[in-house]
Amino acid sequence: QQQQQLIAFGPVGAGEWGVIVTVSPHDLEANLNKQMTLIIVTVLVMGMLGAGGIFVLVEPLTEGILVKTGTLEKRVRDATAAMEHELKEYKRLDAAMASQAGRLDRANAALQESRERLQLALDVAQLGAWILDVNENTVTWDERMHSIFGCAPGSFSGRPDDFYEHVHPEDRQRVRDAAMAAREGTADFDLDYRILMPDDAVRYISSRALVVRDDNNQPKRMVGVCLDVTERQRAQEDLARHAREMDRLNDELERSNQELQQF
Repeated sequence: QQQQQLIAFGPVGAGEWGVIVTVSPHDLEANLNKQMTLIIVTVLVMGMLGAGGIFVLVEPLTEGILVKTGTLEKRVRDATAAMEHELKEYKRLDAAMASQAGRLDRANAALQESRERLQLALDVAQLGAWILDVNENTVTWDERMHSIFGCAPGSFSGRPDDFYEHVHPEDRQRVRDAAMAAREGTADFDLDYRILMPDDAVRYISSRALVVRDDNNQPKRMVGVCLDVTERQRAQEDLARHAREMDRLNDELERSNQELQQF
């Protein structure tokens, strides 16, 4: 059965030797004076023999062993050097991480600035932005897209079929075909079409998009914008109507001139 031990150590004289002593508490209590006397005598003897470099086993009462202090010092120095090396390595890694964090912060700041500039450009141009994830088959709208299509912010489900429900029935297949051609790389997505508002009013939309592809040239995303061109379209229709009216009046004037010449 293991018993507790009392341990003491110290250098022997001025030499390079040291002594480590272990004492049983039981023996210490039974023979305290005798043990102390033997220990003191042992230390004195070691002091005299230490210069000769003799290892002496002190037993059975003290169960101690003489050790070389130079060896202990070397072990301490080696351990200290190893700890200092690890500390320097930790500091180097910490500095590298701090530098990387600084670069990441600057990159995030630049990205945020680019996003703000893009959003400002979209706001000034009154453009709505949308992204089609080809793999997930989901569409993401920004806030202006909801406004263009007359939807409450955040109400769009993200399902492509729900988007096509907003497109005028006469234009749906044309929009589907244009989107498929863009994904297949046979044509650009660049077209105007009509949409139906919640009150069944008809609006005109001009939409443009780019297809982002992976390393295998497969479509990953479609990134596009929409612009409400209803007023422009109506102005063009008004101009066309006026032009037709002018043609009609010119024809009538020409007939009148011919009739006047005959008369």
